[in-house]
Amino acid sequence: DLADYPEGGDPTALCAHLDAAARTAAVAERQMRKTLWLLTLSRQVAADPSSTFTGRVTGIGAKGAFVTLDGSRVSGMVGVRTLSGKGWKESPDGLALTDEAGQRIGYGDAVVVEVLSADVETAELELRLARPEGTRSRSSSGTSARRRGSR
Repeated sequence: DLADYPEGGDPTALCAHLDAAARTAAVAERQMRKTLWLLTLSRQVAADPSSTFTGRVTGIGAKGAFVTLDGSRVSGMVGVRTLSGKGWKESPDGLALTDEAGQRIGYGDAVVVEVLSADVETAELELRLARPEGTRSRSSSGTSARRRGSR
């Protein structure tokens, strides 16, 4: 809009204006991409409710794990209520969810998920693990960490 354009030819004001416009455009583009992905996911799930998607755990919270779907940059939540096992809670370091039996889901874990709901209006994606193999026991993660460290 020309009314927002800085007057007087001040280069600093012009750069600040252009920077703000670029940030606004980037936010709008991210929102548009997410909306398109959610619309595509909701249609695919409506056509085939057993569809599964690969992703990575990109966040952990008390209510669940955030998963970003591969190739999309769209994230959704796998709620602790949808996880098998009992007593899921955040690990002391906040990098994983663990249950009473020692199962663990943590940052960077590759997972396979099913879409429970994809709401375009609220831009929310609700997921659940499609395979229990997405979790691992503490002993297996400790062993692999020791093997990596001993090389």
